[in-house]
Amino acid sequence: MPLETVKLTASFKLNGQLPENLFSTYGEIVNRLLDYAWAKGITSFKRLKAEKYNELRMKYPSLPSHYIYTAYQMDVGSSSVHPESPPMTGGGKG
Repeated sequence: MPLETVKLTASFKLNGQLPENLFSTYGEIVNRLLDYAWAKGITSFKRLKAEKYNELRMKYPSLPSHYIYTAYQMDVGSSSVHPESPPMTGGGKG
């Protein structure tokens, strides 16, 4: 299967100083979620969040939860509009 580069953009309001590794950490989370959603055929925000949220909160306890939440939204948005996405599983129930 050919690889494709997907560029995602997000806006964040930052109060105070920016943690040095914020964007690399965020990119790691997005990529991890994309890989998982693709492998499992997940296009539902609720299903992806239900399966991965606790794991990511434990792995990144100092990261504000809204960054993880936004990563889910980006992943589901990109996987559901991608023309070669696997079909949604679970009968559309999220």
